[in-house]
Amino acid sequence: MALSNNVVLYAETLQTADETSANNHANPINCSAYVEGVFVLEVSQTAYGNETLDVVIETYNSYTETWHTIATFTQITTAATTQQEVITIPYGLGTSISCSWTMANMDTGKEYTLSVSGTLKS
Repeated sequence: MALSNNVVLYAETLQTADETSANNHANPINCSAYVEGVFVLEVSQTAYGNETLDVVIETYNSYTETWHTIATFTQITTAATTQQEVITIPYGLGTSISCSWTMANMDTGKEYTLSVSGTLKS
């Protein structure tokens, strides 16, 4: 019987004056029992101009003690709407996953509401 588990990798409102990048490496998701993942990026934004938001899914290599990108969402550019993208990773999750994000060209006082969630499957 196949196992599945719903997870939230990141969910937060990002204030551009405070942050330009972050990750959840301190709270990774254990994927030892899973081989596949379907991940959803949802972004609501109130930013206007040349701002961009890049979000990646990463796996941890315990031998080299480094995080490696295994999936990249399409770059989010300026829009005053909610955007959603789904990525499937059919294999190669490793033992732990995390996500990282980076904002560029952000003006003070702008914000994004960012959520990365998914379903892990065995």
